[in-house]
Amino acid sequence: MSAPRVKTAEKNNPQYSSLAAVPRPNAKNKGTAGAPWPNNKNTGMASVAFGLFMQSRHGYIGPIGDDFPSLIPLIFGLLMFFTAFTINFDSFDNANTRFNADVTLLRISRTLQSNSYIYSYTNFNELCSQIGVVNLKFAAALTEAWVNPSNATRGASGKGAFGILDVPVFRSGNNAFYCSNQEPLSPLNNNPRVSNFVTAESSADRLLVSRVFPIVVEDDKVVKPMHLVVVAWK
Repeated sequence: MSAPRVKTAEKNNPQYSSLAAVPRPNAKNKGTAGAPWPNNKNTGMASVAFGLFMQSRHGYIGPIGDDFPSLIPLIFGLLMFFTAFTINFDSFDNANTRFNADVTLLRISRTLQSNSYIYSYTNFNELCSQIGVVNLKFAAALTEAWVNPSNATRGASGKGAFGILDVPVFRSGNNAFYCSNQEPLSPLNNNPRVSNFVTAESSADRLLVSRVFPIVVEDDKVVKPMHLVVVAWK
């Protein structure tokens, strides 16, 4: 008796064949057994599409975003460094400006003081002309306010010691012993003062330096002890 014939459709159907290939997962493609596996190219494109889809839904952080918490101390440290650097630089610049002003003031004082002996009004004017051009505004004067205050007219208050800007300028006849590279802010009249050139109000927001030096002045063949007052501002 011959074996029954299997129809072609039934022969090609894995359900009726003992040799039907059963899909097996491998290292590259893992999934449900029995399901047809796509090729590698299709799998890679699907992974990329899935990644883009997740980025659009949850946002993309990336490597910099992952390290952002560790960048916060670094940014804070840099901010503190540049803040401290700016403050220290400003402090150094102010100190340097004041130092240069002191050097200029000493140069003016040394020229006017000369050998600490002024023998005439002409001699004082000659010393004043030797100062030349400086980078500060200045006013210098001879005064006997502290040596002989009874002969000096006090300020508007008439009380207490003389301020550096309130000292009267020594006069010999019609000659006032002062030297400045600025025009007076107010008329000198018969009682000139250093405040005719610079006042406390006008120098409130400026750098102002001053020095006082002892000096001797010959007035009408009489030697008088006085002080040389030099005020400079910028």
